[in-house]
Amino acid sequence: MKLLFSIITKNISNPQLLLPQTTKSILFTCTLLTLAATGSNLAVAQVDYRESDGIYMSMYGLGPDQRKFQTAINAALQLPYIKGIAYYQEWDELQPNSKTLYNWEKFDFAVKAAKFHKKKIILGLQAGVVSPKWVLKDPQVATFKFVHGNAGWLGWTTLTEDLPSPTEIYKKGSVAPLPWNNKYNEHLNDALIAINKRIQDLTGVRTGANPTIAFINVCGPSVSGGTETNLNINWELSRTNYHDFDKTLGYTSEKYINAWKASINSHLRIFPNLKLGLGLHNKTGDHGINKNGEVIKYNNLEKVATAKTIRDYFLDQHTESVREKGHLRNLGLSANPNLWGDTGSMSADDFVTLVTEKSDSADIGYESGSVSRSNWESIKGQTANPDQFSNLIEKGINHYGRILEIKVPDIISFDKYGNAYKYGPYVPVLEKAAKTMQPKTGSPKKRPS
Repeated sequence: MKLLFSIITKNISNPQLLLPQTTKSILFTCTLLTLAATGSNLAVAQVDYRESDGIYMSMYGLGPDQRKFQTAINAALQLPYIKGIAYYQEWDELQPNSKTLYNWEKFDFAVKAAKFHKKKIILGLQAGVVSPKWVLKDPQVATFKFVHGNAGWLGWTTLTEDLPSPTEIYKKGSVAPLPWNNKYNEHLNDALIAINKRIQDLTGVRTGANPTIAFINVCGPSVSGGTETNLNINWELSRTNYHDFDKTLGYTSEKYINAWKASINSHLRIFPNLKLGLGLHNKTGDHGINKNGEVIKYNNLEKVATAKTIRDYFLDQHTESVREKGHLRNLGLSANPNLWGDTGSMSADDFVTLVTEKSDSADIGYESGSVSRSNWESIKGQTANPDQFSNLIEKGINHYGRILEIKVPDIISFDKYGNAYKYGPYVPVLEKAAKTMQPKTGSPKKRPS
């Protein structure tokens, strides 16, 4: 059995050192005993890395500043330890005013830059609460009002309103399309079709594998942009502020699963030659409404089962359609145990297991849950030191991570004139990770077309 000993042999300068088989067996036995004694389920993972694997800069949180967006991308893609970028295009920025007019400025720059630097790009569309106003105002698109589970999300919400019964933290409510509304999904699929054509035009690749694209993330029926399987609703405050909230939303786990299946099928049809990714999260719907109109509560096991059903459908359909493994993303890579696993919602081990238990049948990646240099352990203004940041990166690598999506400020800084430069304290950590995630000699460099 081949094992990666980076967890238990941190002082060894070369973690790839081949040890005698007897020594391997002793270390492996000791590791199992240690993990059993501590109750830890930490994975000791062996990954055969490929050319597309490594550190990607996630283009979140830069706001509407186009110059800053472009400067950050160019600076990051010139760094040898950065494999590429991850860009999740907000739908209301792409089609702000009408069904027929597109603003491709950011999208085009991101794809062109990745191609120019011979790097990779992860692409996805964000919908839900960032759907264009013209979609929300379409009379055939049913909408619902709710209080978002994360008060900080308001900066990305297309339409908000003052809550009838505000709290100190939650003062505004959001408006989003009903995820299972047919007209909403028709508009969304039209945008995805336009995106696929744009990718082909920008890269010049219309059939077979595209060397610039790492994968396309499925945009599904969750309200937080659709980039992961969490629904992220504050159910209690939504009921307090909006009469008949449960009835209007009409959530059931079956309805949510079927809506995700429809989104997965649409992406497989629209992007037939591209690898797809799926963002996994345990926080599906907390509550639903049964056939008698009664509100029901889903327990943790039921929410886990919903996420796993969506996951397994994605992997089966992806393997059948694309003829290769799909990519599973876990959106909670953090040293903070409350982010690694949602306390009170699911144990940390269960959250990680959503992806790690499929390490043989899926490619796995992680996204950092916060900006380590300014929001360490959910305390704003506290900076993680390099050792703490290294522990975060090791979490992803030691849990089968092929791709690690890291927020912009942990890779790039800006001076007072808006010029970008690499964030120095974390450079050695990122360089070490990139070296660890290099393909071995003789490993496949790209997937077959």
